[in-house]
Amino acid sequence: MNKKILIGAGIVTLLIIIGGIAFLFLRDPGEGSSSGIRSFFPFGNANNTNSPTQIRPETIGQTVPNAVSPQVTEENDLKKISAAPISGATFLKSSTSTGHVVRFIERATGHIYDANLETGAITRISNTTIPKIESISWNNSGSAFIAQMTDSSSIKTKIVEIVRQTSTSTENQFARIDEFALPDNLISPTFSNQNNIFYLARGISGIEGFLAGSRGESPKKIWQFPTAEWVAEWAGNSAVALTSKSGNSENGTLYLVNPNTGGTSFVFAGVPGLTTKASPSGKAFLYSISNGALLETYIYSIDQKDSFIAPFTTLAEKCIWTSDEASVYCFQSRGDFQNLPDSWYQGTVSFNDRLWRVDTASGETKLISELTTLAKDFMDAVDPAISSDGKYILFKNKKDFSLWVIETGN
Repeated sequence: MNKKILIGAGIVTLLIIIGGIAFLFLRDPGEGSSSGIRSFFPFGNANNTNSPTQIRPETIGQTVPNAVSPQVTEENDLKKISAAPISGATFLKSSTSTGHVVRFIERATGHIYDANLETGAITRISNTTIPKIESISWNNSGSAFIAQMTDSSSIKTKIVEIVRQTSTSTENQFARIDEFALPDNLISPTFSNQNNIFYLARGISGIEGFLAGSRGESPKKIWQFPTAEWVAEWAGNSAVALTSKSGNSENGTLYLVNPNTGGTSFVFAGVPGLTTKASPSGKAFLYSISNGALLETYIYSIDQKDSFIAPFTTLAEKCIWTSDEASVYCFQSRGDFQNLPDSWYQGTVSFNDRLWRVDTASGETKLISELTTLAKDFMDAVDPAISSDGKYILFKNKKDFSLWVIETGN
């Protein structure tokens, strides 16, 4: 081949290489990016550069750009409803003329009380003793609950119905309490919005899931799995969310079970230290991950099959969705994040919380309250519940089981 042609071809090749290198170093860093990270929120189309960043489950733990800069609001009104330890509490569905009514159960006696948040009046409505209730799942109206008590050998479970008397002969007549026993040693019994119940029971081949009526009647097995450690929660009316119990650095899995057909759908797996909180419609989940000293909180969209990082860190069970899913409120866990959630469950670690709100359309994040500033005491919030209008959030202080309510500012 002609020597001049070879030299010319070499020069052209060298120029192409130099040009390619220059392109890689001089191009805009965001151009043609294929990192899989985008800035948008699952429930809206806001063009907010400060909105939470999409992050897929396999990229958990990476550094996320464009974190939200929280806005601080004025401190909101915080009230203690019961200094005595309680087992559980819920909001009653009531008209605006009667105000916001909270129903709660005294832990020592099992007596039931109604507290009107507007008037401050607290009325005992039952005289039946059901002592040392460890956990409670309320039905949608607050007229019944599933109670679990631990004795020396087993976990006792019963459904308790609260029947208000129609007679007016006595002004403060107590309600009638009807009890319906369920099998011993049940796991995660819970009411749906339609007053069916779902519970887990250990079987010969692992764990079994049952759907039953509002009094536990006609139980039907709809699910089974070889491993036994699961937490159940209704995700809307058409699915039960099943989250495998996982400790720090141990991977967890989330499934959805159709209560009508027993069909199971896989959501995601491989999330260390997984805890979850379903939205009212079941279309989204808050979930937290913990791996060593790492703690992160995400929102997962069922439709988009994507996760979005929250601008604060907490365990998902310390959060609550509004009924319209326009906002999520979370009590942020501040403290030693090592070995969560195990250390928190075991009581070796306690938190000092503050309350945040996230707008799920825009991604705007606000600090609602520094609870310790208002209470002048350490506050570690558990079992949050929200009023139907989103005005109040109810919670129990894990430190002493006292009952509190805070205004959201809505």
